[in-house]
Amino acid sequence: MTFPQVTVVSSSDWFGSACIPEDRKRQLCSLLALSSPGPHAFLLCVPLNQPADGEAKALDVLEQLLGPAAVQNNTVVLFTHTEELDPEERLEEYLLTWRKDLTELVKRCGDHYHTLEAQGKTETEEAVRELLDKVDQAVNESGMEHFSCQLYQDVEEQIQKRQEEILKQRQADGLNIDTEDLEARCPSVSLLLVETVGHAERLAMEAA
Repeated sequence: MTFPQVTVVSSSDWFGSACIPEDRKRQLCSLLALSSPGPHAFLLCVPLNQPADGEAKALDVLEQLLGPAAVQNNTVVLFTHTEELDPEERLEEYLLTWRKDLTELVKRCGDHYHTLEAQGKTETEEAVRELLDKVDQAVNESGMEHFSCQLYQDVEEQIQKRQEEILKQRQADGLNIDTEDLEARCPSVSLLLVETVGHAERLAMEAA
C-alpha cells in the first residue's frame, strides 16, 4: 500500500504525571517551531488500557494557545490498545458505559476519532490509511489548507527571518547552502524564539 509523504511531530504528554514544567515549556516551543506554518491535524493519543492522565488539560492548553478551532476542527482523538476491549464490546459502547470522560474528549474534538490496535501488517496499513482519510476530512471541513492562527504566523515569520540571517552569513563567509540544509538548520534555532512563544509558555504554566 502506498502512502503520501507525512511528517509527524511527536510530543510527550504535556500534563501527564511524568511531565515536569520545564519539559512542558520546551515541548510547547518545539511543537510550534517544528509544525510551522501549521499542521493539518493534531492527534491526541489516548491509550484505553490506562486511566486518564492529563488529556483534558492538554486540550485546554491547546485551546488557549491556538484558539477553539484547533480543538474543535483540527484535533483527532486517536485511541490505542483497543484490542484489549472485550471482543463483543464496541468502542462506542465501552466509552458510554465506562469512560464518559473520554466521550467528552471526543465531543470537544468535533467527534473526530480513530482507533489503532496491534494487528498484522495489512490491517495496520489499512487503519493508517483510514486515519489519513479522517485527517483529510477534518481539514476539508475546516475550510483551510492547514491549521493556522496568529501565533503560527508569528513563529513562521521568525523562522523566515532566521533563515535569511543564516543565508546572508553563509554568503558573507563565501559558503553555499541549499534549501534543504537551510530548512534543517532552522527548527533547532527557532526553539530559541522566546519572545514569540513566551506567552504560550506562560499560558501553559497558568493552566498547570
